[in-house]
Amino acid sequence: MINRYWKQYHLSWILLAVSIGVLTWQIIHFADPKKVCVDDFVEYWAAGRLNISGGNPYNPGELKTLQTQVGLPEEYVIMMWNPPWTLTFLMPFSLLSYPASRTLWLLLTFCIVMFSADWAWLHYGGPKKHRWLAWLLAFTFAPTLFVMHTGQIGAFILIGVIGFLYFANRRQWCLAGSCLILIAIKPHYPYLFWIALIMWMIDKSNWMVAICGTITGVIASTIPLIINPDVINQYLYTTLNQPPLYWKTPTLGAVFRLLFGVDTYWLQFLPSVLGALWIFFYWFRHRCKWNWSEQVPIILIISALTASYGWEYDQIVLLPALIQIGVWVFQSAQRMLAIIAIIIHFLITSFAVAITFLPVSSFSYVWMAPTFAAIYLCLRAWSNDGIASCINPHFKKSIRPNQPQKIKL
Repeated sequence: MINRYWKQYHLSWILLAVSIGVLTWQIIHFADPKKVCVDDFVEYWAAGRLNISGGNPYNPGELKTLQTQVGLPEEYVIMMWNPPWTLTFLMPFSLLSYPASRTLWLLLTFCIVMFSADWAWLHYGGPKKHRWLAWLLAFTFAPTLFVMHTGQIGAFILIGVIGFLYFANRRQWCLAGSCLILIAIKPHYPYLFWIALIMWMIDKSNWMVAICGTITGVIASTIPLIINPDVINQYLYTTLNQPPLYWKTPTLGAVFRLLFGVDTYWLQFLPSVLGALWIFFYWFRHRCKWNWSEQVPIILIISALTASYGWEYDQIVLLPALIQIGVWVFQSAQRMLAIIAIIIHFLITSFAVAITFLPVSSFSYVWMAPTFAAIYLCLRAWSNDGIASCINPHFKKSIRPNQPQKIKL
């Protein structure tokens, strides 16, 4: 028994060392201007640089000029659709050259993912000495790999979710509200979170979250507005006149349009309508014992499943739910369940990564969100009395006072 755990311990550090080695190789690769790969990050870099110079960060022509200069093929242009407050977080990166900026972005993404996984593991009751399992799960999670490979912005949304949970758990509502600006970088994806938050604020008469969130949003929007007074109008013009209705996204809405007519645009939003109905029923069922740590993972799961628009890398916001599953399986002490869970996890990741080498579109990942949702809901139903029995007492001392905690750290 001791030898087995000793081997597992060393294996975990070997895997971590390999991950750091791959990260180091990527950093060296990105640091060489001749070898740097122009990926999705170029949209953020170019948009930030255009806003700094007083240009239009939402104009495809101006974006194309900058993106072509750093190596993007002339026939392509990658648009940035994120709201203006996103530019506050992008402009510091745009002050650097593209290779240096992409390297820093990769490092920051790595740190955010590792910190988020580590915090979630401890928060949901995972023992400290096995926190390496959270790191392993995080960096073998397909959306994490996609975000790091493509340079997408999902890590910022993830740390916003983690920050909100951290401060909400301590009832520091002003700071929790300040974290909402990061979640609002892609407000459409975790859309059920916003509905639940509004209903919770009304029910609890807790307006501090909204007040501090609004103040933070105003500040974050004012910074790019000072540099470029027309940025909000530019964003609204592009969004209203060039909506991304033609995108074939890996969502259920896109499936409905393919089945019943591509030009039937309202079908793109049908899953979101069903999701909104679900959150209303779910809220009224659980409102009396509402706990954000308990509810956020499932809300994000259903949001990802029913979002009108979203991509495979956006599912990095499901990392807290993945870590939560890891804790459930670890605490079950059922060896066969653990083996099955590990096999399923690595099969999903292997299949998702293998698709990237095929000449197919992102729509090929349409199976990911339903698969994650099915696994999570099954394990949630199976878990002993749900998540509340798994939350670390160090973070939440009395979610259910009459229920003994399973793990004492």
